[in-house]
Amino acid sequence: VITGSGIHALFDLPWSPIYIGIIFLLHPWLGFFALGSALLLIAMAVLNEYLVRAPLKQANDIATTNYNFTEMSLRNSEVVRAMGMIDGLIRRWGRDRNLALLRQAQASDRAALMTGLIRFLRLTMQSLILGLGAYLVIERQTTAGSMFAASLLLGRGLQPVEQIVGLWRSLILARAALARVRRLVDGDAKDERSFN
Repeated sequence: VITGSGIHALFDLPWSPIYIGIIFLLHPWLGFFALGSALLLIAMAVLNEYLVRAPLKQANDIATTNYNFTEMSLRNSEVVRAMGMIDGLIRRWGRDRNLALLRQAQASDRAALMTGLIRFLRLTMQSLILGLGAYLVIERQTTAGSMFAASLLLGRGLQPVEQIVGLWRSLILARAALARVRRLVDGDAKDERSFN
């Protein structure tokens, strides 16, 4: 997340309101259109979070439980082998692993759909602002340069939102991994205090 293109999107995001403000200076109608476009993409980003969060959390929880089960089974491998439980453990591991993969695939499919939809909306909005700008040029309310500048600024203003939505799954996975590390560290700290 930090080393990829996500960091660039996070640094570009604060510029979005500035670009929209400049579009307002070009013409208020163009500014309101740009503001509405940005709000629509933000709403789509929130919807993406809502649609992806539950299956991704389920996949992570199932995978963590499965890894813990596998670790416990390996620790007790002699007992498992002696009792003839290997086939049952393999079936359980496979079932849980497939369920985790299914939930992860659901989250990925939803995220891909939302990313594609947001990209389509951004490109459509860039075309529509050109149309609105052309109308304003015909009505002699702005210049052709303002029309093209508004389209360019809108694209630059909305692109970070689109990129962040595309990276949202990675951000959620990183946040979940950080929470697991914190739980592990907190658990180790509690164990250490109990020995003192």
